[in-house]
Amino acid sequence: MDRAGLRKAVVLSLAYQFGNPNRPPVQDEYAKVKAENDWTAEQVKQYPERLVGVCGIDPLREYAVTEIERCAGNPYLRTGIKLHF
Repeated sequence: MDRAGLRKAVVLSLAYQFGNPNRPPVQDEYAKVKAENDWTAEQVKQYPERLVGVCGIDPLREYAVTEIERCAGNPYLRTGIKLHF
């Protein structure tokens, strides 16, 4: 990032892919979504002055509001969310 002259970067969680209706169902889907969003937060936590974390969620899933609220409570993910339909 420094060589490219970039001050900040976005780390986008791909957790929404676990709910992708075009793929086979995933066992323990919500647990995997939470784990992926948590992993993203952990990466941002290492360099919070340089990285911005974004929670990923399919807003049509039954757990969407719960996960959005959970991500909003995480200081490393509360900057934004990626809604993937």
